[in-house]
Amino acid sequence: LNYKNNHAELAYVEAQRTSAYLRERKTFSLFVKDALEKIKQDFFIFLMFGSAVTKKRKARDIDILFIVKDKKDVPMSEKTLQNIATSFSIAFDIHVIAIESVYEMLGKRDQINIMNETLNNHLIIVGAENYYRVLQYAR
Repeated sequence: LNYKNNHAELAYVEAQRTSAYLRERKTFSLFVKDALEKIKQDFFIFLMFGSAVTKKRKARDIDILFIVKDKKDVPMSEKTLQNIATSFSIAFDIHVIAIESVYEMLGKRDQINIMNETLNNHLIIVGAENYYRVLQYAR
């Protein structure tokens, strides 16, 4: 699949991967459920990345990336996710960024940053089509 053209197909594959992952990890599934109930945004991309995606055994922490449309939405979304995370025994490393920061990070291909880390190792919870659309326009 070509991430520049096959957004609907990629979103379907991501949904299948996410469903399988959440079925196996009940605690993380509850975190996702709580987050989706409490986040009040029209546009967002919600994904996890890092070692928790690929490791079969328990990871040290779960890296979360939450992308919002506007910078003004970052503090409230971050606070909401952090508050939800405190209810769980899993350690979360939560990052909330605005879409303009995504484009800035993707423009720096040779630097290590959150967006470049997500390219090879991610699991998209919500917003797969938007994630691939962002990649298309940024690259």
